[in-house]
Amino acid sequence: MSGLTAQGFVLKTINECEAEIEGALRAAFGVHINTTAPSVFGQLKSIFAEREALLWEALQDLYNALYPDSADGISLDHCASITAHTRLPAAYSRISGVTLSGTDGTVVPAGTVLSVDGAPDVTFETEEEATLSGGSATVDCIATETGPISVSAGALTNIDTPISGLDSVTNPNAAVEGRDLETDAELRIRRNDNLQISHAGPTEAIRKAILALNEDTTKAAIEHCSVFENYTLETDARGIPAKSIAVVVYQAGGVTDRDQEIADTLMLKAKPAGIRPHGDISVDVVDSQGYTHTCRFSRPVLVPIYLELDLTVDDDYPDNGDAVIKDLLVEWGNDLGAGVDIVVYPSLVAQLAQVAGITDVTVRIGTDSGPTGDDNVDIDDGSGGDVEMSSWTHGNITVTTS
Repeated sequence: MSGLTAQGFVLKTINECEAEIEGALRAAFGVHINTTAPSVFGQLKSIFAEREALLWEALQDLYNALYPDSADGISLDHCASITAHTRLPAAYSRISGVTLSGTDGTVVPAGTVLSVDGAPDVTFETEEEATLSGGSATVDCIATETGPISVSAGALTNIDTPISGLDSVTNPNAAVEGRDLETDAELRIRRNDNLQISHAGPTEAIRKAILALNEDTTKAAIEHCSVFENYTLETDARGIPAKSIAVVVYQAGGVTDRDQEIADTLMLKAKPAGIRPHGDISVDVVDSQGYTHTCRFSRPVLVPIYLELDLTVDDDYPDNGDAVIKDLLVEWGNDLGAGVDIVVYPSLVAQLAQVAGITDVTVRIGTDSGPTGDDNVDIDDGSGGDVEMSSWTHGNITVTTS
């Protein structure tokens, strides 16, 4: 049986359509009519069957568009809107605190285009006008195209819009990456995640509520959130007081821009009444009655990584190979995230494959200067103490070639 059934919508195939049309033709014109493909009746049967099959496929698409698990495109947007979910738009990457240097008093207008050294297609523009004072100024920049554009610190150095008096630019901070338009699959997963949890109380609900702030893609992403609870009447081994929760949050690039949002969400929307938030960061929150509360949370403990590489190289090794290696490892290491161990072989060493001319490598790595071994570095995910996160800087990486 085709159509709407107790098992859902059942599609009528083109073969079934042809069989029904042939039966109708024989009933109207006699059972002995010729309905083979070359005949007139056969040609009409195929034409009508194809058009009818297309209508059945349209009905199936319409039926599927009613349900979020099978809808796609704008139909999925409509389904998601019933539960107050909207597709996350594409967002621009941003770089804060770009340093402009040149002649004192030079005016750099908004929209001045800058690009990445070695990647001229990766362009950013200044978001506001800036005047050089004392030979420099800082300005925020936004990418000229949406999407997750990665720019490491110190890479934005080219001036594409010539301005008299502006001599150089650089970015002390890496880019906070934007995003592409949320896909159908991503929207389905996010909607299901939001609907399948309690909205306040349990630790998992608290974590989901804070991570849901990432729906605002114009700000730095919240890359990590851990929630710990102490439901006993004694301070626990982590130092969390009795009847308290401890939330550990990390924002992309180590920024603190979203502290107020995090505190508001934790204090006013997510945590249970009567439970005290514990942590090193203190933010005041004002409720709907005008009362002020102190919300606390923490950030991961940054573990500095010291790395020494002794490389054997040949003639293919580039002149700027040492700098390229440092850029690669700093970007890779700082993208590992909270609680992720540093695996030397093969993960770290595999990054060197992007640089030509390296024939051998000796690795020394540790959390103190002058490392001597090449063992993996353990980064605590909170199961044994504080939530940790490895911190990589160019100054803590030494590259020696021979």
